[in-house]
Amino acid sequence: MAAQVQKRRDSLLTEHGQIDKEGYRRWVSSADAEGNRAWAKVQEMVNQHPVEVWRSIVLYNQRIDLAWLAGKRTDAFRLYNELKRNHLAPTAVTLTIMLQGLSRIARQEDEQLLGNSTFAEQTATIKHDLLQLHINAAKLWVPPSKRRLSGEALSEAEAEHEQNLRLLEMSNAALSASEASIKTKAARQRSADELLRSVSSLSAAYAAYLALVSRTTLTQPAHVWQAYEALRRGVGRPDGISEFDFARPIRDRAIFSSMLWGIFRQTSSQALRISNERAVKEAEHQRILMLATHQTEHDDDDAPRAHESDVSGGSSSPFGQARQLWLDLELMTEQAERRGVPHGRLRVDEKLLYMFLDYFGKCNSPAERAFAKHVENSRITRHLRRSS
Repeated sequence: MAAQVQKRRDSLLTEHGQIDKEGYRRWVSSADAEGNRAWAKVQEMVNQHPVEVWRSIVLYNQRIDLAWLAGKRTDAFRLYNELKRNHLAPTAVTLTIMLQGLSRIARQEDEQLLGNSTFAEQTATIKHDLLQLHINAAKLWVPPSKRRLSGEALSEAEAEHEQNLRLLEMSNAALSASEASIKTKAARQRSADELLRSVSSLSAAYAAYLALVSRTTLTQPAHVWQAYEALRRGVGRPDGISEFDFARPIRDRAIFSSMLWGIFRQTSSQALRISNERAVKEAEHQRILMLATHQTEHDDDDAPRAHESDVSGGSSSPFGQARQLWLDLELMTEQAERRGVPHGRLRVDEKLLYMFLDYFGKCNSPAERAFAKHVENSRITRHLRRSS
């Protein structure tokens, strides 16, 4: 069953992976359009089999993906809500599909996050579920004994952790006889447990979220940087889990690629560049306040390093944002190396390095272009070139 749906989806991607807006509208607009025919075929398959056959997160993911490819946003969200009603939990892959689907709709229909309340609510729903999955996974990554907890808080965390482990160990037969709330909790823990083996799918979901925000806030560029800052400082981080441990999915070059592309989009015209510089100043002010508070409340091991003053006023300019991204990349790499944590997903590749160097090379002032030399001579750049 899964193979049939996957084959239908892959055939559409192969034939229509790159189409213009008018082509997309023709493809999904009429009853005999290719996207609608594929969707109708899968719906026919659904009707031919018992409901229980389709209670699989893999099949839901494929059906949701096909709904987006057919331009059926309402059906995609109907399936997304249906899987949760069926006591399944969205995985990182599910959330990536939803975010990429929203981004595809935004691109084809010129949708803007701040101009459409329905679109904003749908995006907020997926972002909420993404953060909840991240929180659940972090509690499995860091057991209570390794958290900075004591007294009643530690006892509560230990009890929650033991319950989560029991849910993971429950057999399918035991779960089928359990009440609905237990089924839902177990599904959430299993989605989180998948990230113990590899966190890259959660990184991909966050990268898709940043790409969606950058595409749909072209008149409000501060929102892109604010979204990144929220991830970077660990908004929603559970008590006792360090900023470093919670930031595991952020230590991935996909995050930095998405942000850099976001900066490119936000500065594609002179008007947008001016808007960017004005709008992001407020985000920079909030960043300064956050750093001051953070350094007071946390130990030195987790506190962000204080960098020298930015020639363009911190992250209040596109150059300042790109520069801060590179410095964050260096800092995360240093933190991982100091703790002996693998950081292969963070390692810069030739494509990402070229994006940074190309951006800095096109800046106007000599002082800004000089930062390209810092990138060229950076230790992580030298390491990349030695290993290539």
